[in-house]
Amino acid sequence: MTNRDYLRTDSGALVHKNAKIGSGVQLGNDVVIESGVVIESGARIGDGVRIESGTRIESGSTIKRGSMNSEK
Repeated sequence: MTNRDYLRTDSGALVHKNAKIGSGVQLGNDVVIESGVVIESGARIGDGVRIESGTRIESGSTIKRGSMNSEK
């Protein structure tokens, strides 16, 4: 992971350049979105959340601080 692989949003989130973020997605402060993540339209990601590679978050979902991915 290098910093040039990530873009920083206005909220301070780091989003990998290979992640796909739908329209209307709300990203909290200090969020990290890794490579290959897909977040569908209208999802909400809370402060301090890290979304690991290969994760898909469905439209309208809310991921709160302290949430963890289940085993793949």
